[in-house]
Amino acid sequence: MKERIIFGGMGGCVGYFIATMMEIIAHANVHVRPELANVSWWEALFAGHFTDWLFFHYSTEMTIVLCIVGFIAGALLGWWIES
Repeated sequence: MKERIIFGGMGGCVGYFIATMMEIIAHANVHVRPELANVSWWEALFAGHFTDWLFFHYSTEMTIVLCIVGFIAGALLGWWIES
């Protein structure tokens, strides 16, 4: 049980770090290509910049999602190591 909690916390921290890096990358890409800030999600998807679009427009929500996914992945890894 202890390993699941520890690995879950570590996974959440890794998820937060990845989300922060993705947000920085998205803002840098929008700074280089300002038209990315005004396109729809459909156009961003076909242009290959969907993650940039997501992290530029919904950075807080994406950070929360990545922290939760990281926590779950870490807890599953801890469960796997435990058994």
